[in-house]
Amino acid sequence: DTWAGTYECPVGGEAYSAAFLVSRAALTRPVVLVNESRVRGKMGNMEAASYVVMHASAKVKTVDLLDFFVVHLSWYERLLNRDGPALRPRVLARLAKQKPRPAAGAGATDRVVVVMPFYASSGHSTRDSGHSAFDSRKASLKATVDSLKPVFPRYTVTVCSKADYDYVTTTPGLDFYDVRTYYEIGKPAMLGVATVFTAQQALRTDPRWKQFTHVFYTESDQVLYVRDVGHLVRLASKRMNDRKKLPIMVIPHRVQPAPRREDAGPEPIAWPPKFNVAKELRARRGKTDGHWAHAAAHGVDGGAGAEAAAAE
Repeated sequence: DTWAGTYECPVGGEAYSAAFLVSRAALTRPVVLVNESRVRGKMGNMEAASYVVMHASAKVKTVDLLDFFVVHLSWYERLLNRDGPALRPRVLARLAKQKPRPAAGAGATDRVVVVMPFYASSGHSTRDSGHSAFDSRKASLKATVDSLKPVFPRYTVTVCSKADYDYVTTTPGLDFYDVRTYYEIGKPAMLGVATVFTAQQALRTDPRWKQFTHVFYTESDQVLYVRDVGHLVRLASKRMNDRKKLPIMVIPHRVQPAPRREDAGPEPIAWPPKFNVAKELRARRGKTDGHWAHAAAHGVDGGAGAEAAAAE
């Protein structure tokens, strides 16, 4: 037995990984139920999906990172910066060849339902969004699904655009147990909260969700690695043995991959034009100087314009 135990995270920011495992009862408590007006609003971000549950839960992680962790794929692309367009085809080709290998004896359970947001298109079939290109988001979704199948085979997705709905319902190999939609969303960044909201509604009203005892929330660009599903599910079924008796929220570690030169493969590579740091700084300095000149002329922040106005 390699189980090394767990520890409690007192601070949400320390614990955050854009993924968590909780019991059905923990996610449907009145104190964590998402109000629909919040989903339709524009105040919030993707991280809020975790924090709406964190504030009323005991946040626990495994001592050994390898017992429960996710690999955040879009972070890799984000670090490519301006080289992304040149390297993306090579990176996606490598990702397509990689197959997650669950730990021996990890087990699988169909009593856990996976919920995740997926946003790749605002209605334009090739439009990029956020930090990732459209093709990257599709590849990351496939990698995420492939990692879920051996562990949590009942995985679902929530989308907020018709283009994304068409993609997740017609693409071979995705095979979602359920596809939830929320088209009236305030902004795409609220899709995480919308995913929690639609999951709570399904757990309370949808007969297809009656069998589920636990919920695993994740994002659609996170490859899952688990050593022992049974340990995690049993842990998420408990409450902390302290005064508050809060239900336990098991949070995986989050690994942020970094690009290496060898990932890109051999030359030639169609690199973008060389970035001239000095030229960019001069351009920004000129804009800044122009801003303050304008401010002074109009008496902003006590500039010369203010003095002239006072003299008049």
